[in-house]
Amino acid sequence: MGSSPPDRVDNFKRAVGGVVRTIAKSADLTVSFSANAAASDGESVQLPLPAREPTLDGLAQVRGAGDSLALRLRNHDAA
Repeated sequence: MGSSPPDRVDNFKRAVGGVVRTIAKSADLTVSFSANAAASDGESVQLPLPAREPTLDGLAQVRGAGDSLALRLRNHDAA
């Protein structure tokens, strides 16, 4: 049997969180998901919450937002 949809969404969120931390090169980075827009404050990243019945496009948008913020954190010069 396959995973139930909530399990798959949780697995996706864990995977995206790990990828964001890896790309940002910050193991201490907090990655959360909410209904709000994607944002980062340097110590945490907030990503859009995947839909209950996710589509490939929707999952790609969440992943893209995570990658974008992680790259910004990694390469941004605070000066």
